[in-house]
Parts: sequence; C-alpha cells; structure tokens
Amino acid sequence: MGYKRHPKKRYVDPSSRQMIYSKGRESILKKAIELSTLDDIDVGLLMFSPTGELTTYASKGRVEDMFLRYI
Repeated sequence: MGYKRHPKKRYVDPSSRQMIYSKGRESILKKAIELSTLDDIDVGLLMFSPTGELTTYASKGRVEDMFLRYI
C-alpha cells in the first residue's frame, strides 16, 4: 500500500503550538545549514514563533545585508 497523507490541523493550545514550533525550528535550521554548506548557496531565513520571538539565520554575513542585496 502507499503512504497515506494525514491532513494538518491547527493547534489551538498555546503550549502545544510552541512545542511544535520549537521542534520544527531545529529541523528547518538544520536543513538551511545543510543547503548552504553542501550546495554553496546563500541562505537567509527569518522565522517568527507563536509568541513573536524572531529566529534568523544567514549563511554568509548578516541577515539584514543578505536581504538588502536582493530587495
């Protein structure tokens, strides 16, 4: 049989949302670092948590400089 995709649901409980975000944040940051090192590309990442906390990543230099270069 095949892979059955389950529909995503929005978590209403703030503590559940924060827990899901923190797990996903680590995975996304790990993938961004992997892309920037293996493929030698510029990666800029901005993420906002459910509580409003900002997480940034830039493969080369500062995030602000990278986004200004492409705007």
